[in-house]
Amino acid sequence: SFKKAAINRALKPVGRQINAVGNTGIKQAGDILSQHYDDALNQVKWVKFDPKFRSDMSQLEQMASGLSGPMRNKFNHVVDETITRKMSPTGSMMGEAYKAVDSEIGGMAARYGKSSVASEQELGDALSQLQNLLKQQMMRSNPQVATKLKAADAGWANLVRIEGAAKAAKN
Repeated sequence: SFKKAAINRALKPVGRQINAVGNTGIKQAGDILSQHYDDALNQVKWVKFDPKFRSDMSQLEQMASGLSGPMRNKFNHVVDETITRKMSPTGSMMGEAYKAVDSEIGGMAARYGKSSVASEQELGDALSQLQNLLKQQMMRSNPQVATKLKAADAGWANLVRIEGAAKAAKN
């Protein structure tokens, strides 16, 4: 009952419960949270970039100027190709484009962040921050979605602890 309660605590922010425990329960909870996250993102029709985003991006680009030459060039290329080219002339981005950009930058951040090369790890950190700035902007543009994403994030935070405990118990 403790394991079941722990898993259901992770699902509480999204208003769901399950009866399974162990790896099956953890997988089911992860699937539910992923679906909740995807459902929320599917409600994003557009992202309008505001002055705060531009200011935050300026600060991030200043920070990224401290990256080594090739990594700085890669970061600037990602900003230009992945974000700037997908923005409309009015300073907005369609929801589908946002989801693709978020996924692409997240994948790159994860790959570079896991590198054994310090300069690539720094690029991974910068890309992770870039993804975070985009997410904050999307939430400011879509407050109804922000509530759902925060609930999913809270659930994931709890589920990660449960997964860690399960792995430790196995070992």
